[in-house]
Amino acid sequence: MNSQTDMLQNKPVLRSPRSRSIRVLRRIMWVLLGFVVLILLFIVGVMFINLHDESLSPEVRALMQAPVYKVADKKNGFFILRAIDADPSLDAFKSGREIVASDERRYLQNPITFDQLTRDESKEKKLESTWDQRRCISPLNNCMQADLTRRAELEKLLVANQILLQRYMQMQVMEGFEEHVIPTPGSPIPNMSPLVQAAEMVMVLAEFDIADGKFDRGIQRLQQNDRYLRSLMRNTSTLISRMVSIAIIRKQAKLVSDLVELKPELLTHYRQQLSELVRPLSQEEKNFVGVFTNEARFFTFLQYLLHQKNDSREDIVKGFFSKKLGRFFYQPNATMNQILLLWSERIALLRQSPLPIDTMRQQAAARSKAIEENMTFPYTHYFYNPIGKILAYVSEDTSATYVTYLERSIDLDGYLSLVSLQMELRSQHITESGISEYLAKASPALRNPYDASPMTWDAQKRQLQFTGRQKASSNLNGGKLYIVQLSDAAIH
Repeated sequence: MNSQTDMLQNKPVLRSPRSRSIRVLRRIMWVLLGFVVLILLFIVGVMFINLHDESLSPEVRALMQAPVYKVADKKNGFFILRAIDADPSLDAFKSGREIVASDERRYLQNPITFDQLTRDESKEKKLESTWDQRRCISPLNNCMQADLTRRAELEKLLVANQILLQRYMQMQVMEGFEEHVIPTPGSPIPNMSPLVQAAEMVMVLAEFDIADGKFDRGIQRLQQNDRYLRSLMRNTSTLISRMVSIAIIRKQAKLVSDLVELKPELLTHYRQQLSELVRPLSQEEKNFVGVFTNEARFFTFLQYLLHQKNDSREDIVKGFFSKKLGRFFYQPNATMNQILLLWSERIALLRQSPLPIDTMRQQAAARSKAIEENMTFPYTHYFYNPIGKILAYVSEDTSATYVTYLERSIDLDGYLSLVSLQMELRSQHITESGISEYLAKASPALRNPYDASPMTWDAQKRQLQFTGRQKASSNLNGGKLYIVQLSDAAIH
């Protein structure tokens, strides 16, 4: 009897297929539940870490303060630029001052709504310029000679656009220039095209004076133009103004090159004045610290605007984060501190002399590659303020773009050296066979500004050449090759 009982007890229990499926399903449910719990714990942990934002750094606070302008309003030519294309019946200085004052007043009242309340200037009557800004763009052509063949036509255009020319000349005689910049995406930007056109008109007037034998008057026009354009370079605080200044100075340097070829007798009595017109950029003229500081102010303040505009807890990044969770993944103060830190690193490099342009480009390329490969930081780096860090470091990916602006300035320096070299060859009557040797022994001021290598002489094309790093529309085919074309008479 006992043996039979033992056999029954040791007999394996047969389970139905249904019961086995239930057990497997329960195990899967427990595993899934465990994953859900882990995810919830992770989210709660991240939310706990992000309960408190940082305090704004003193540097950010200083950057967000209303700027203190150094140039008195009555002496500031920026106000004319702000309304340089205003209706001819208006006083450009007075109108520009009123426009800027209105913008600043509305901005101080409420920076958050400023972009929505920006003046609509599209319906305002404007000064219409008829100046031909692209009348001569090839570096192979002598633009002064081309202008003289169209003199009657250009003189009519000068008369038709005399109000624009007068406004530009009024800017030239004012004692200062300081941009009033509002750090928002909707900040109004002055129309720079009339400025370029007016500067070109001054150059054409100088051409006509020199063609008429009024050398002193013509060169004085160019000298005043040069002084003012370099002043703009020193005092601009926005990238667009700096790039426009570079472009106009390049145009005037091209005119000096044309003068040397068309009127070589000028070198006999005006060599010093002409050399001054194409002198290298000074350290102050090449300095981008003020421009980059303004960019830092814009990008840092942009984060503040993002936060304030989403203060109702709308999505910080639309489509990805709910209004209730977004606040736990984005810390505006920490983001602003981080962005300014990144900009401070750029600005610190700008204070070095000579400018470590290659180092800056290498660092920018390395940063961009790291971000692209998603290997910049371990994932734990993003536990605190993940959205803010992503925004900060994605914005850092623009470093290479900002290096290009620095290189445009250095390219201009190279072109100025190329024209200076042209004058040296003409003045010293260097023969064609001796040009290459002369270039090889040229002083540092007449060499490639990037690596101090000699400029290039193409004997077949009779061209002095310098290869820059950024394309320019005024170069041949819009490329990077800067050219000074010598005429047959230039080589003895």
